[in-house]
Amino acid sequence: MTENPTDASRANFAAARERMEYILPLLQAEAATAGLDMPLERLAEISCLRPEIEAQQEQTSWIGQLAAVSTDSAQANAVVDAVSAALASEGWELTRDDDPSNDPYTPRYINYTKDGINVSAKYKVGVTDSVEVFARTQCTDHPRDHQMVRSTLDPGYGKSSKYYPDGE
Repeated sequence: MTENPTDASRANFAAARERMEYILPLLQAEAATAGLDMPLERLAEISCLRPEIEAQQEQTSWIGQLAAVSTDSAQANAVVDAVSAALASEGWELTRDDDPSNDPYTPRYINYTKDGINVSAKYKVGVTDSVEVFARTQCTDHPRDHQMVRSTLDPGYGKSSKYYPDGE
């Protein structure tokens, strides 16, 4: 654990939040255009530490998630294609594009990266087929008095908890 994170690492962490608050609604809109309403399920800082470590706030990352049940494979693939096209047009670098024959339960998986954020989109087959978009930053060390926060876009924003005082 870094005792005194640099101002640069804190600035990068804050900038990552802003980038995620920009890209996730954009991807949500692209998914809707492709025929699937994907609610934002989470956009918050989470701990990178094991649960038994008391000071969970000393190392965190930002995560964001969109997810929805898909009615059919054509719709799911159209959504993954739309997300992929949006990320590419925003200058994100494609780092993985799985062949659908690799895994029968995840017939489609893409991953992009930019400015320390990874964004993946996957079409999963199961009891209910679904599409998920997941974004995450790298873990960042913080001083002991750091407070984890949720984005105002997060559905849990305003509901105070042990780690998120935004409901107070």
